[in-house]
Amino acid sequence: MTFHSKSNSTAQDNASISITLAELDKLNNNLSAKVTNDISQVRINALKLAKTQQQQQALFISIKLSLNKIFSTHLIPKTILPIGVAATAIIMMFSFTKLTSQSIPEIPQALASVDMPNEDLALLQDLEFVTWLAAHEQEI
Repeated sequence: MTFHSKSNSTAQDNASISITLAELDKLNNNLSAKVTNDISQVRINALKLAKTQQQQQALFISIKLSLNKIFSTHLIPKTILPIGVAATAIIMMFSFTKLTSQSIPEIPQALASVDMPNEDLALLQDLEFVTWLAAHEQEI
């Protein structure tokens, strides 16, 4: 019984499609030449676009298949893994900045001469340390 109702609805659908097509044909016959030319031009452009898209899809599929073939061989994975590890190591080496602490600047040699008393030299070193400490107080 279900099968019979399906075939009945299919017949009704086919009848409605043929009526709709007849109405569309009648409307197309009433169109002006300019509109008909415009429709045909749009149709040609759509067909060209579809053909271009099919060509692009075919190119994409061929590239994908080629890459799959290249990467499925046993030689390539054996060489890609060491290259990937080396590239990762190089990237990591350059991405980390060197953490160098600024050292206390040295006393110029002219100030460290024999003429200077040791007390003045000790005061100068203390002054330089305090200056450095004040400049780097936020870091500590």
